[in-house]
Amino acid sequence: MSDVLVFHKDDPEFLNYITEIKKNARVQYCQGKIGEGFVIATLDECEWIFVHTFNRDIRGFACVNINSDKGDEYLYIDLICNSPFHSMASSSRHTGDDRRMGGKAIIDRVITLGLQLNVAYVKLSAIDDVIPYYYRLGFRFMNVELEDKAKELVE
Repeated sequence: MSDVLVFHKDDPEFLNYITEIKKNARVQYCQGKIGEGFVIATLDECEWIFVHTFNRDIRGFACVNINSDKGDEYLYIDLICNSPFHSMASSSRHTGDDRRMGGKAIIDRVITLGLQLNVAYVKLSAIDDVIPYYYRLGFRFMNVELEDKAKELVE
């Protein structure tokens, strides 16, 4: 069964998960699309870590910080990576509860935290490959040119 665990940097488990994620983050979770230096730096600098697990194995993560702009506090998802599940089902792997979450579940947990912290909005950083995905989830660009690019990628 999938779950999304949330840890603040003051939580004792935070560093354990950061250390474990660093071992395979760039290749396993980010599918080699994000540079290792960026992954490590982002993990080292985040205030919150969201960890997607499936049957206790780490499947993905998000690095989140609280920022402010013009007096409004917001959550910033600096990096989010998630491993895709293999599409072939196997009866030998059946756990009795095969609910599998994806990146949307991580984002939903970030939004929930944002509501709890009473921030104005959630902002994220994304590579071109995933812009259509985030656009379909309701994220919009503040820059008109990027907004038009996103619409083109979705089409």
